[in-house]
Amino acid sequence: MAFKQPPRTLIEDWAIVHTDTKENCYGAPENRTQHLHGRRPDGKVITSSVVSAEGGCLITRSGSRYELGQPHADYESVFPNANNRALTVLVFHETTQADKEPIDGPF
Repeated sequence: MAFKQPPRTLIEDWAIVHTDTKENCYGAPENRTQHLHGRRPDGKVITSSVVSAEGGCLITRSGSRYELGQPHADYESVFPNANNRALTVLVFHETTQADKEPIDGPF
């Protein structure tokens, strides 16, 4: 029986953002995660952390597969060739326990 990959979701007007904690407060560098912000066909989205790139998609911790459409114009102006960079140059850190569990605390 062949493994069936989850469907791809097109994300437009996207940018990759970094967060240290859910409130963007101080955090350890090894806990820094990368997320996609953008627009899906059903509305705006902020994804769970991006963990890999495969088959022209970015894959998130939740298992969602995002096909990159056009990046946000401001993001593209700061990071030219953003699509290619996101899929080939972006370095993903090893998954840590902080990526697997929600951060709760007095933030």
